[in-house]
Amino acid sequence: MELFDETREIEVTGGMMVADGTRRRTPGGVFMTLFKTDPDVLPVLKDAAATAAAEKLPEGAEVMLKGIDDETADMNDVPMDEG
Repeated sequence: MELFDETREIEVTGGMMVADGTRRRTPGGVFMTLFKTDPDVLPVLKDAAATAAAEKLPEGAEVMLKGIDDETADMNDVPMDEG
């Protein structure tokens, strides 16, 4: 429950950026980052979560997701309207 509360607090205060600083993490991404870096979470639980995440992706999903990232990369370059 502590990780959930910490995730909510991070989201309320502006969120968490991804490692390269280009965008904010989703709330689920914030939670998983906290989960993976929390020393109080048992390593066996971290391993189980990683295994479950890897099994969930169908074969070829990484390639498909990479294509989506390539197609949407330019969307982030749209200037904000200052008016």
